[in-house]
Amino acid sequence: MRRPAASPLNGVAMPDTTRQDLVYNSLKERIMNLTYRPGQPLVEVELADEFGVSRTPIREALQRLENEGMLVNAGRRGRVVYTLSIADTRELFDIKTSIEALVSRRAAERASESQIAAMRRALEDMRAAAAQEDVDVWFQADKRFHDHLFDAAAMPRAQELVRTLNEKWHRLRVGYTALGMRMHSSLGEHQAIMDAIANRDPDAAARVTADHLERVGKTVVDMLEKVVLPFIGDQNGQ
Repeated sequence: MRRPAASPLNGVAMPDTTRQDLVYNSLKERIMNLTYRPGQPLVEVELADEFGVSRTPIREALQRLENEGMLVNAGRRGRVVYTLSIADTRELFDIKTSIEALVSRRAAERASESQIAAMRRALEDMRAAAAQEDVDVWFQADKRFHDHLFDAAAMPRAQELVRTLNEKWHRLRVGYTALGMRMHSSLGEHQAIMDAIANRDPDAAARVTADHLERVGKTVVDMLEKVVLPFIGDQNGQ
């Protein structure tokens, strides 16, 4: 297993719970930024040596990551970094679309004028970033738009579910790249969501949100099929 930079935990005294959280956060970040590649085994004893901790916090952190779908148990190979499959991605977007369409419906019913104004400002920031071809700023504004949408719907548990789903397709930079590719075309889709909510039209808000996410999902699946899986190999046989 390729060894990253030395761990900041070596020689640092701290409670076991804090140590476990730091190990977990560090491992998760390495999975998300591709320090650990899809299909790569994560070995308890090697990680314990690297982080300068016992195997217990390592084991518990790996179990949490497996529970979240970041790792899979590959039998004799132990836990390996999960590779997103085509079938998984389609299912993920089916779930995500259902949840977010409901969120937009609730936002159209419940949003305050100040929440609608906040969404409008985020959308204008997205428009300005697209004009400058600034994907980083656009991505941040897009996140604010959807955060305001969840706030308007008053559905924090739905937001947490979607955040977990997003972590899966954002891996391999697929989500970031897919959104960047749709930066201009998605402005009209976000405007349609904005208009439906401002017009207090729950049916339209749910419909245009579902349409938007179906288009995003298709872009992500196309990228997986044509770019990602041919490069890394489909570790899951899909």
